[in-house]
Amino acid sequence: MYGFLCLPLGGSRRFDGCRSSCQRRRHAVKCSEAKYGDYDVRLLRGIDEVDADEWNALVGESGSPFLEHEWIRCMEKSSCASEKSGWYPRHLTAKMDGKLVAAAPLYIKTNSLGEFVFDQSWAEAAYGSGIQYYPKLLCGIPFTPATGRRLLTHPDEDRQELLGFLAYRLLSLTSESNGVSSLHVNFCEDDEVIALKKTGFLHRKGIQYHFVNEDERRNPLFNSFDEYLGSMKSKRRIKVKRERRSIYEDAGLTLKAFFGDEIEDEMFPTMFRIYQSTIQARVFWGIQHLNEE
Repeated sequence: MYGFLCLPLGGSRRFDGCRSSCQRRRHAVKCSEAKYGDYDVRLLRGIDEVDADEWNALVGESGSPFLEHEWIRCMEKSSCASEKSGWYPRHLTAKMDGKLVAAAPLYIKTNSLGEFVFDQSWAEAAYGSGIQYYPKLLCGIPFTPATGRRLLTHPDEDRQELLGFLAYRLLSLTSESNGVSSLHVNFCEDDEVIALKKTGFLHRKGIQYHFVNEDERRNPLFNSFDEYLGSMKSKRRIKVKRERRSIYEDAGLTLKAFFGDEIEDEMFPTMFRIYQSTIQARVFWGIQHLNEE
């Protein structure tokens, strides 16, 4: 189960159907700096405006690689997550005495593509009621439906205090003057759900299915794949073995995992072609979000 939170649409945020989307975007959340108590808060135009080491210190060694500065920068510099595709970076950072202590990956969105939380029905309902749904704000990672932290805090600081601070700062961005309909936080952690709900966010739950090889005491359920097969009925076990044989033996394929620098540059063109063919095979739902850069 993953967290999805949003601030509800304001009924007064109505639009004249003759106004263009460009006119509406012009009034959306602008980059800024402000002082709130001990914190210096900035809204950034891109991830390059914050030091990579400082940002990654908030992510931590055990954090998701999709939150790392390098990944987000790659998405923005390749124009995959850029104004052209409806992603306008507005990352939120908070410093105390010159030290980056908290941050949140934040985007103005002019569509709902690449989020993997399908709110198009909300957009249609809003439009039917004369409410402007786009632009909206999204706190999340482009093209990545993986649960993880969205409100980043420095490990040496009080996380609960900073969660509350970030939640209220996000809340302030939905003021009428900023011209956004709502703010959404996708695939966030449980402690973030609690902090955001306290500020008035609505909580929508979604379900993802994961196989985890451990029991409630975090002990492994199976010590080998054969042991896992042994837990199945004979019919299922035979079917799985047949499918694996068709891959490894009949098709003559070999599976090998590559990590980090083990991935040679010559592999990337082939990987990209496979990515494209996967999208094309999905026909209606296949949308290419990434490019070869």
